[in-house]
Amino acid sequence: MVYRCIIEGYLCICVQRDSTLETAEMIEEQKTNIENLRLLCHPVTREPLVLADGALHAARSGDCFPVREGIPRLLPPGERPLRHRYWEWVYNRVAIGYDLGVEIGWRLPLGGAAIDRASYLEKIRPRPGERVLETAVGTAANILQLSDHAHYAGLDMAFNMLRRAAARLRQQDRQALLVQGDAHALPFVDAAFDVVFQMGAMQFISDPARALREMARVAKPGAAVWVIDETDALPRTLKRALRAAPPARPEWQAAFRRVLPPTSEQVRLEIISQGELYCLCFYAGKENGRL
Repeated sequence: MVYRCIIEGYLCICVQRDSTLETAEMIEEQKTNIENLRLLCHPVTREPLVLADGALHAARSGDCFPVREGIPRLLPPGERPLRHRYWEWVYNRVAIGYDLGVEIGWRLPLGGAAIDRASYLEKIRPRPGERVLETAVGTAANILQLSDHAHYAGLDMAFNMLRRAAARLRQQDRQALLVQGDAHALPFVDAAFDVVFQMGAMQFISDPARALREMARVAKPGAAVWVIDETDALPRTLKRALRAAPPARPEWQAAFRRVLPPTSEQVRLEIISQGELYCLCFYAGKENGRL
């Protein structure tokens, strides 16, 4: 898996080039999404936002968040974890070649088996009319393979990845609300989504327990929350979540229970894609980790 990451990163860097995205079309594509403000809030105070003069304003705190190319930039004010700022920097620079790198890297069994995207997407399967959030949406590769009868929102910390996502969605005549934000402080109101999922990002998050609580907070009571990531990275993820040495493999599921909101239900962990990925699923309870 380490070798796959190296190859993907190399391919991404190699294919980078100057690219002029169709900004005007991207703005037009996102207009209806920006108008749907009821889902968005201040990432820290959670106060409502008002769209005015091309930006989102929070009256109580006085904070102002720009909207660029139709994408709200709702990163939390103040200092963010160094780990997050580093990976934001990395993915902003590899965004142009990211899809090619993943396509090749996932097909090559470098140090393991090839990754099967269907192995986790078949589990999510949103119902018609449901509202679905993908945190760490990247270039919207997952959303584009899910049915178009649901309403999608995608969050990522790297703005250039969101630009690529907007372009890909436009090319396939799909729509999604794209937002730049941080996994520690999701800029969405409580109980906004019927399904919340994340693929491949938990290993990069500074405080996985906090990110899990945020995913639960924005999920409706009874909504499914899915986290998929590389199995090799799971011990390191749990170490940061627990702030202690990670447990042995038989105790992984119990360890996740310790960091989820206490109202979480039906917590289960399984290994999928020929052992390359783990899939954590739980259902948000009535309180959903809200403060």
